[in-house]
Amino acid sequence: MKSILTDVLIIGCGIAGATAALQLAKHSSCRITIVTRDFEPTESNTLYAQGGIVSRNTFSDDDVETLVHDIVRAGAGATNLRAARILAEEGPALLHDI
Repeated sequence: MKSILTDVLIIGCGIAGATAALQLAKHSSCRITIVTRDFEPTESNTLYAQGGIVSRNTFSDDDVETLVHDIVRAGAGATNLRAARILAEEGPALLHDI
């Protein structure tokens, strides 16, 4: 059996694992290994997520307050208002980076 040297082991290649790997690859020289359950790296829970990624619509008049309102309404009473505001304010730039 061949041994593999790695500095960072990422389990799963959904949006979280892929983002972690991309950030590490951009900002370090560490050796990264990603382990996933399927031969196809796109086969992940992210592919089947029903919620999708939320961001402001850059082709309309969407603003932070509109997105906060949409997130709170979609959360049906379970939304943390502070978290919704952070997502609405910081999400578009993070989405662009991904």
